Amino acid sequence: MHRLLCALILGLPLICSAQLSGHYTYDFTTRPLLWDFSGTYALTGGELQIVNVLTNLPSGTISGAGQTVLDSFFSAFQARANIETGRVLVANRRLSIDVKGKGPTSGRLFAHDYTGEFHERLTGHLDPTNRTIIASINNASCQPDHTCDVHSSNVVFHLPGNMNGTWSLTMDLATSNKVILGTASVELSNGRTLDFNVSGPTAKRVLRLQGTGEAARTKLTVNLSTNGELRTLKGKLFGQNLVFP
Repeated sequence: MHRLLCALILGLPLICSAQLSGHYTYDFTTRPLLWDFSGTYALTGGELQIVNVLTNLPSGTISGAGQTVLDSFFSAFQARANIETGRVLVANRRLSIDVKGKGPTSGRLFAHDYTGEFHERLTGHLDPTNRTIIASINNASCQPDHTCDVHSSNVVFHLPGNMNGTWSLTMDLATSNKVILGTASVELSNGRTLDFNVSGPTAKRVLRLQGTGEAARTKLTVNLSTNGELRTLKGKLFGQNLVFP
């Protein structure tokens, strides 16, 4: 009852002393922003049609698969590709993606039919204002003798409508002796949630958040004041460095 009265009076997490105990929420609407590049990215219409389905993992890698179809007067092919390497990175001070895929292809080059191997590379960078990826796609449908039908396209992909970079961190904490323990979750604007275990000493209130489940092998570190205000946050998620303030 004492904790509840304090929470109602102060409008803060359940705290009335230096001990951290209760539910805490921190919303990030300006910085640092957190982007999830998962989605379906399609280039349709015209002779070349591409549909790639990407999944951005919390570690920063990108997995997925796609299909590419070309139908022109001189050549045609149908190809599938699984992503072999993909990642989110910072290049030239811009948040970027670099994805490479490979798979089987069957087609026609001039009057010759063939089956072979397909290669595709998608590179691009985020335009956070317009919530788009400005990208280039290079693909090659290759015959067994390594003769390839090569195509390049410059495109602008829109991120899924519910991805705007905002996110929140919530923690449920309890203090026992000289240790703070609890759980935490990160929720992105698209509703995707990552779970963490929390631990840290009461003296400095530096808490280490260790990812579990899908977020395994990811870490965040936060420092809180005695009343639960967020002083600092550091870590890396989805290939992006998170630093507050």
